[in-house]
Formats: sequence, structure tokens, C-alpha cells
Amino acid sequence: MTKKEVKQQIKKEAIDYLKSIIKKDDVLYTQLNHVSQSGMMRHISIKYIKDNKPMDITGYIAEADDWKEAKNRFGGYNGIKVGGCGMDMGFHVVYNISKTLFNDGYAIKHQWL
Repeated sequence: MTKKEVKQQIKKEAIDYLKSIIKKDDVLYTQLNHVSQSGMMRHISIKYIKDNKPMDITGYIAEADDWKEAKNRFGGYNGIKVGGCGMDMGFHVVYNISKTLFNDGYAIKHQWL
């Protein structure tokens, strides 16, 4: 298997997993973890609440939508790197994953933590 095929397989598995837990009209919660000094880059993590328990699904969303994950200074992950400004970037992330999963950017609701 080539590197490209492995990446496509991981992406497909992430999409399948997200489709299995997230349904239309569910709410994804975004959390702002970091803003760059210039204000042009944000690190945003995404949470989903299932059975009254929060699940961090940031890694799955990063794989499904080809986002890069931001590393923190301790070697862990600090959310998805989202570039740009002038709009609600948390909504942007949720809109994109909603388009990927349901072919409708408004199928999943968004709220900030």
C-alpha cells in the first residue's frame, strides 16, 4: 500500500466513525485554545457530547477534512490549526465537517464553549 492509499484509508475510517456517532441536527462544541500573535492562526478543538459525556473528536475531524493538528510545547495536541480571521472560525470548521459528512454545511449545529 502506498502512502497516499494509507492516508485515504485513514480519512475514510475517520469519516465512517464520525458518521456513526454524529447525526443531523447534533451540536458540536468548539473551544479556542490559542490565537497567534498576528491573529491570523487559531488552534481550535472540537467536542461532542454523547450520553452526557464529552468526547474530544478533534483528531477525527482533522483526518476527515485534511486539517493539520497543532502541537503544544509539551508534545501533545492543542487542536486544529485554522488560518484566517474576520469570521467565526469555529463555525467554519463545523460547516466544513458537516459538508463532508452530510453534503450540507448546515446539517450540524455549532456552539462555542
